[in-house]
Amino acid sequence: MSLPAQLFVSLTTSVKGFFTNIFFPFLVLLSTILFLWGVVTAITAQATDQYNEGKKLITFGIIGVLVFTVLWGLFYFSLIPEIVPTDPAILQDQYIDE
Repeated sequence: MSLPAQLFVSLTTSVKGFFTNIFFPFLVLLSTILFLWGVVTAITAQATDQYNEGKKLITFGIIGVLVFTVLWGLFYFSLIPEIVPTDPAILQDQYIDE
């Protein structure tokens, strides 16, 4: 395998690993914390404004968890080697035949 091909495989693997193992789970964690903070704010609210602020945080937290989970799934499953070839030999064969 040539050096550019090895770099390509290494880069795609590390980018996929960063997004699927670190970035999206971190965003889901932040959304969960936002949701829980909204629950605490709504429960301990003394006024209607505080209660409405808690409800807004709960809504944003739920939307965030759903959006980031869907994005994680789309990103994770879009880089499966059976769907997107990451083997440089396959990629080189496509360009050589043309």
